[in-house]
Amino acid sequence: MRFEFEVNLKKVHHIEVRKEIKIQKEPSLRRSLILAYQIQELFDNGKAVSFKQVAIWLHMTYARISQIMNLLFLAQDIQEEILLSDKEAIKDLTEHRIRKIAIEPIWQKQRELWKVPAKEV
Repeated sequence: MRFEFEVNLKKVHHIEVRKEIKIQKEPSLRRSLILAYQIQELFDNGKAVSFKQVAIWLHMTYARISQIMNLLFLAQDIQEEILLSDKEAIKDLTEHRIRKIAIEPIWQKQRELWKVPAKEV
């Protein structure tokens, strides 16, 4: 028995291009935070053992991976706002501007600092 059917590969390829474009339109800060969660998942699942290993896989420097991973030190509500908010201010914020907030160990102080960059944009 043999089955034959037609598949329009142009449509399938077109859908993937749209996904890439959609991802590229996401704010860079949001993309960096998502990447940090994905890297953390590699560590949690035992698939990665060091930042150096991840840096090699992603063709990035160790320092860059460290900067991205520091976003996970942000207070949970700040992370949530970065990931879910459609505010224009989020779209213009860069990870570089958020680093000072991420290294602050007290979440309440982070929240106070968070209000300032969001208003500056």
